[in-house]
This record gives sequence, C-alpha cells and structure tokens, in this order.
Amino acid sequence: MPRFAALRVTASMQPAHLPDDRDLTDLVWGDRAERAFMARSLLDAGATLALGSDAPVARPDPWLAMAAAVWRSSDDRPGWHQEQAITAREALSASTDGQRLRVGARGDVVVVESDPLQPGPADEVAGRLRTMRVRSTICGGRLTHG
Repeated sequence: MPRFAALRVTASMQPAHLPDDRDLTDLVWGDRAERAFMARSLLDAGATLALGSDAPVARPDPWLAMAAAVWRSSDDRPGWHQEQAITAREALSASTDGQRLRVGARGDVVVVESDPLQPGPADEVAGRLRTMRVRSTICGGRLTHG
C-alpha cells in the first residue's frame, strides 16, 4: 500500500462489484480474500483513491459505489471485511475531482435531496446513499437536470 502513495499512483476501485464478488472471492481466494477492495488500507497509506462504476458492467450510479465502500454489503449480511470500509466523506471525496466552486470557475454541481454525510451507523449511512435522490445537476454552468 505505501508504494501507491510513494509513486503517486491513483488507485481506481469499483466498489459496486464488492457485494456481487464477495462470495466467489471467499471461495476462490480463501484466506487471501481480505486483500480485495482494500480502500481503508490505501487511504491510511496516503494513496489517492478514485471510486468508479466500471459501467456498463455495473450500474453507473456513484451512490451505489459509495454505499458499497462504506458498508461493504448490499443485503442483510454484515459488511464484508469491514476493516476496509471507508467513511461517507472519504467515499464522496474519492468520487469527485476535489475541486471547489468559486466565482468564474467552471463547475459541475449536483444538488441532492438530503445530506449524504449525515452521521450514523455504517449500514444506515449506506442505506441512505443507495437511495440518494438527485434534485438537479449543473454541468459546465448549464442546468442539465431538475
């Protein structure tokens, strides 16, 4: 993990695959399964993490990817290797380019119905992320939805 940070390599991860892959990974990888989707270890080592969807293999819904990174499950089972979970703030940061809006800057904005960073237990936070509703989007200064 420290090599990612030292080399300034961005680790691209598609956590929406995690819920679908967990059973097969446990079966095939056995005691190495804990090495899959190591988001916490990467961030703790100082690496840059970028979350994506791997569309069209997985739905291009960033909220599903963030939910999977936070709770590491999408069903009634506990989070899989929860020691590798990241916070909603970290997942949101890894899903954006990190730029701030400022006067005169080109910006894309998403206005959501509720606070994606509302605190709570990881399973509840993930549940809110999975059902996050986008009210409007602005791309390049132009209203594109809402």
